[in-house]
Amino acid sequence: MQLKEIGRIFNNFKDERETPRQGKFSSEKSTIKILPEYRDVLKGLEEVEFILVFYWGNKVDRENLKIEANFINKNIKRNTEKGCRNLVEGKEYGIFSIRTLNRPNPIGLCVCKIISIEKDKIEVIGLDAYDNTVLLDIKPYIKEIDNDIF
Repeated sequence: MQLKEIGRIFNNFKDERETPRQGKFSSEKSTIKILPEYRDVLKGLEEVEFILVFYWGNKVDRENLKIEANFINKNIKRNTEKGCRNLVEGKEYGIFSIRTLNRPNPIGLCVCKIISIEKDKIEVIGLDAYDNTVLLDIKPYIKEIDNDIF
């Protein structure tokens, strides 16, 4: 398997303390800089309001596959009728049951709002990647596909 870097993400998030737990709760701007060889594939993106941003979490722990919940995120409103749940503080969870980036393949995903597009740069809000993170892919967010419940 081989992944290709298509760009980098730049912002003010230098470490875990500065980075939001979920991009949805951040109004900070990030700049996505596309590598020159992929600049032309941005054509049509100006017609899109939201994008799915896939990135490589290169600063995460890829060995620890169990995590003890030691926080309660009061920003997240969970609807248990739709399959969400509250994490129990002090309980151990396997990484496939929670949204941590600490995983065997630390692929991050955020839905981001496009603020502007200029040549090879996309300015967005709602991204929770560290500064200088490798960009793997961008896809248009399509509400009817990406937000409907089965």
